[in-house]
Amino acid sequence: VLSAEEVVVAVGPEEAATLVGGAVADVTWREQGWAHFAVTGPILELPGVALGPLTSPIWTLCPVSEVDPERAPSHEDRTLVTVSFDPALEFGGLVRAVEALLPAMADAELLAAGVVRALPATARRVSQRVASGVTLCGDWMTTPSLDGALRSGRLAAELVARAREHVVGAGS
Repeated sequence: VLSAEEVVVAVGPEEAATLVGGAVADVTWREQGWAHFAVTGPILELPGVALGPLTSPIWTLCPVSEVDPERAPSHEDRTLVTVSFDPALEFGGLVRAVEALLPAMADAELLAAGVVRALPATARRVSQRVASGVTLCGDWMTTPSLDGALRSGRLAAELVARAREHVVGAGS
């Protein structure tokens, strides 16, 4: 057992609800397709991520080997490319949509694909103080991304700091 004056809860919405003893947010889940491709050589002039709107069949396309070579080293001039897409798109349509978006992907080899539960990319509260000494944060409160998680965590820390300043100021 640990005790603390402040706790930042950085878990998913179901786990947060269990920890704080009640619903924390009305979260609407959506499905997201994912696929990993291998392609010969670089596919973009500069490392980057292609982002499409959620109304298009391809949502993101990331040449991981070019953006983060430590995570996905390039072997024999092959680049690992990860794609997120509308799960209504059949896998044959996925390959055609990827080629249409980026012609350099025409000879890409589909390594694996599937569908996962994900959150919608809609703005919500970026952190939430649910009780004295308890603050929630996570990408499910902002946008489903590493950036969303980090932003929410930073803002939760700022909420805690402001609350602590108020307590210290009130006590002096």
